[in-house]
Amino acid sequence: MIKSKGEIIAFILPTLLLAIAISGLIPDISMNSPTGFIIANNSDITEINATSSISQAEKDISELEKLNFTTTYLNDILIESKNLLGKNNYKDAFEKSQQISFRKSWTYNISDSIRALEIIIEESETESIKANALFEKAKESFSYERYEETELFIEQAHEHIEEDKAKNTIIEAQYNAVKDNTLDFVKSNWIYITLGIILIITILAIFYEKIYIYTTKRKILMIKIEENVLVNLIKKAQDDRFNKGSISQSLYKAKMNSYRKRNGEIAREEHELSKTLNDPPSLFKMLGLKKVSPQNTKQENHHERKEQIKKEHITKQNKEKTILKTRIAERRKRMKTKTKKKVLKRKTTKRKITRKKAVKIKTIKRTTKQKPKKKSKKNTRKKAHS
Repeated sequence: MIKSKGEIIAFILPTLLLAIAISGLIPDISMNSPTGFIIANNSDITEINATSSISQAEKDISELEKLNFTTTYLNDILIESKNLLGKNNYKDAFEKSQQISFRKSWTYNISDSIRALEIIIEESETESIKANALFEKAKESFSYERYEETELFIEQAHEHIEEDKAKNTIIEAQYNAVKDNTLDFVKSNWIYITLGIILIITILAIFYEKIYIYTTKRKILMIKIEENVLVNLIKKAQDDRFNKGSISQSLYKAKMNSYRKRNGEIAREEHELSKTLNDPPSLFKMLGLKKVSPQNTKQENHHERKEQIKKEHITKQNKEKTILKTRIAERRKRMKTKTKKKVLKRKTTKRKITRKKAVKIKTIKRTTKQKPKKKSKKNTRKKAHS
């Protein structure tokens, strides 16, 4: 792959020399010519040479257009060469057409170098921002047929990539050196390091609680100062609104809302901090350990006794509750049985009464059917008299 400007030139020069040797021309580099190539024997160039060179240039342009390369500058050169041919200026027409073939090979080389740069950027371990930017610039200038500029950008991009690689290698070397030194230091002084860690942990375990209490007290003090400031601001706002009248109602309401909101936040913070002061955290609690001291042992024993008394009291209360519950349940059962018996008695009595009434009614009906009607004495006397 073509990477640098030197390789591009090394690739271009042999191809040009071969092309010129085939066409039977001798190269002679001149600073005045735009391509750097002129013909030594000007008298040898004929109309046939010029026309063949122009036809070859047309073919080159069509080939580049097929590959989606921009050919605006080449088309302009072609038009100029044709105009010169029309004016019978065969030498200049030939030179112009030769420029097209030269630029064709140049475009191929630059496109290859752009592609090579893209692959290098993609495969590189570290992302170079400058190299990426230069790559984009090179593509842009290549699309506008500014080939000298593209070569410059490609060269600069390669330089930046090399610099980044060198920097990375230096950083890696430094990192490895530091790593090796630290490992050697730890291996040689591991006893002192462990002792130092233990000492730091013990100091923190002893003084952590005190430091925490001090910092929380400082925070509470600052909160109280802020609270006093807020109270003064509220008073000032009220004075400005009601006494002086220098503030509008809407502004007064906005101020009061913001002050009250902040006051509520302060009150919450103060409450939380005071809670933590009552039961400050310690490293022993955080690590799930207990402090070993005579005061702590006495407090723990007293606490355990209290807990035992509480447990005994709770068990007694639970027993009493269970006894009461059982008694209440028994009473309810008794009451239910009594009520059931009463209901049954009432039902039975009602049934008996209804039966007795039914029997009486039946007997009355029977007697009324069996007994005939008695004739009155008056009616018998009337009949006898008649």
